[in-house]
Amino acid sequence: MLKSHTFTIRIDGVAYNLVTGVSFSRSMDMLGGAFSITLIDPDVSLVKAFRPGVTSSIEIDGKLVAKGVFDEMSIDDSKGHVYSYLGRDPSGDLVKSSAMFSDKSFSRKNIRLETAIKELLTPFKMGVKIAVKDTGKAFAEIAITPGETVAEVLRRICKYRAVFPFSDGVENIIITKAGGERSAGHITVGDDGNVETRSGRVSHVQRHSEIIVKGGSNGDSDAWSETPADDLSGKEGRAFDPDVKRYSPLIIQAESEGYDLDMKERALWEVRHRRFSGTELTYNLAGWEAAEGSFWKINTLVSVKDAPLFINRDMLIKAIELVRDDNGTRTNITVSPAESYDLPPSREPDSDDALFGGAA
Repeated sequence: MLKSHTFTIRIDGVAYNLVTGVSFSRSMDMLGGAFSITLIDPDVSLVKAFRPGVTSSIEIDGKLVAKGVFDEMSIDDSKGHVYSYLGRDPSGDLVKSSAMFSDKSFSRKNIRLETAIKELLTPFKMGVKIAVKDTGKAFAEIAITPGETVAEVLRRICKYRAVFPFSDGVENIIITKAGGERSAGHITVGDDGNVETRSGRVSHVQRHSEIIVKGGSNGDSDAWSETPADDLSGKEGRAFDPDVKRYSPLIIQAESEGYDLDMKERALWEVRHRRFSGTELTYNLAGWEAAEGSFWKINTLVSVKDAPLFINRDMLIKAIELVRDDNGTRTNITVSPAESYDLPPSREPDSDDALFGGAA
């Protein structure tokens, strides 16, 4: 029997328990969390509290999971005074706000990763928690392009150090590795499984026969751009994708002099990342818990057995959506091979067979 959870929005100390019309989502690709709620309010008693710009706390079973800001409200009287709201956790400001250091400058020299992140977050009254043993040596320089968002800068500089930034949903950005913990649950397709429906894709669109990484980067924020070979100089690294038989080379300029991987390793990682990131599957499961007392969480490894797709291996949970509506309480779980987030690169797999663990 599925557990019945309480979903509470707390505004100015007043708790509102929502029975239906709610969703809460988190994604490794979106930095922070988002939520949506739908209210039927014929006497306009709730709209006074639920309005755009209001800050709230989101609780599940009495536990704080996020602080939220209502960004948008839409109204539909054709369905009986229905009010729909979209919101996000505090990291949403980082996604839309331009980045500057604390003194309003756009460049810092000889600066460590954690120091740079702290400077970027301080104006937003957010902190940083480092969940890795070592963040690497200091950057020779971190340069921000005016107009570049805080989230873009965070992702870029974290990528140089093989770590990832995530919001804790409340007031901190956590710097961590991908797949550092295991999920308490499992995903199994079939008559004896726990999957109700699924969707997804396996794509070769971003893959190339050969990837060439050129040196000579100046460390600026545009360093991930793809650049003509004639405009680049210095060292280079090459890696090949054995499953792409067509001639389709890609040249990439190296990111930063402070990057820990050499040109060859960087090229190997790019091939590996493009190979595995093309696989993304979403599974719909009943309930919100991976196991008793444990909710589904992003950035955890989960066992996936999907016999029709010949998948029997651990995958990385990259996104979750907890939903309660007229169709019941469920979780939408999006997974990809953990190798798509693997830095520094491991040995390059020999073929696409490495995507799968054999028939379930």
